[in-house]
Amino acid sequence: MAIVTLISDFGNKDYYVPALKGNLLSSIPEVRIVDITNEIEPHDIIEAGFILKNTFSSFPAGTIHICYVKNHEPDQHLIFTKYQDQYFIGPNNGIFSLVFDDDVSFYKLKDNVYMPFKELGELIRSLISGEPIENIGLPCKQIKERIGLSPIVYTDQIRASVIHTDRYGNLVLNVTGTLFEETRKGRRFKIYFKRLDPITKISESYTDGNVGQPIALFNSSGHLVLAVNMSNASEDLNLKKEDIIQILFE
Repeated sequence: MAIVTLISDFGNKDYYVPALKGNLLSSIPEVRIVDITNEIEPHDIIEAGFILKNTFSSFPAGTIHICYVKNHEPDQHLIFTKYQDQYFIGPNNGIFSLVFDDDVSFYKLKDNVYMPFKELGELIRSLISGEPIENIGLPCKQIKERIGLSPIVYTDQIRASVIHTDRYGNLVLNVTGTLFEETRKGRRFKIYFKRLDPITKISESYTDGNVGQPIALFNSSGHLVLAVNMSNASEDLNLKKEDIIQILFE
C-alpha cells in the first residue's frame, strides 16, 4: 500500500484537505494518506520546511510527500523529485531548499501545474507505478531557493533565532547540538534572552529544574530548545518565531 503524506497551510476548517484526499482516493483507491499537519501558519514556508525535514526520514522507502504552502510569489508550479528513496511534491517557492542538504534534480509536469487535484493524482499514480521520474516530467532548471534562518556564529558566541514554537510553547532554535559543541569547545556558556537571567546548563529532560523555571535542552531532532518546566515558554518568556537568542561562550 502506497503512503502519501501531507503538510500544508490549508487548515482543517475549509474544504481543501477533504477535496484533495477525495480526489486522491478516487484516482488511487489503495493509497494510504497520512496527515503530518495541515496547521502550518499561512504562508510560513520556513515552518513547513522544518516540519518536513524532521519527519520524512521516519517514513518507509517509496513514501510520497506532498508539502504545499501558499505564498505570494508568482510562477509556483508543482515540482517533484526523488531523494533518499522517497518522493517529494510541492510548489516551486523555495521550500525544498530548506529541506535537502544535497543538490537535488527537480522535474515539473509538461504543462505547468499549480495544485489541480486531478493532475496531482495522475502524478502520484505514475510515481507509485515505478515509472522513472525523468519519464514523467521535464527537468526544472530554475529552482527557487530560500535562505533559512541560519545562526550567526563567532568564536565566542552564537546569535540564534527561534524557528519553531511547538504545541506546548517550547521554543526550537536554529542551533543543533553539533554546532553548539563545535563552537563551545568545552567552555562554559550563558544563554541570554530578553532581560532575564541566563541559562548556564543543558538539561536532560523537560521536567528538570523547579516548576516555572526556564531550561535549555536538545530535542529529538537535535535542536536546542528553550522550555519552562510545566509551563509555556513562549508565553512566559515573551518570545516568538524569529526572536534573537544570544549564546555566549566564556
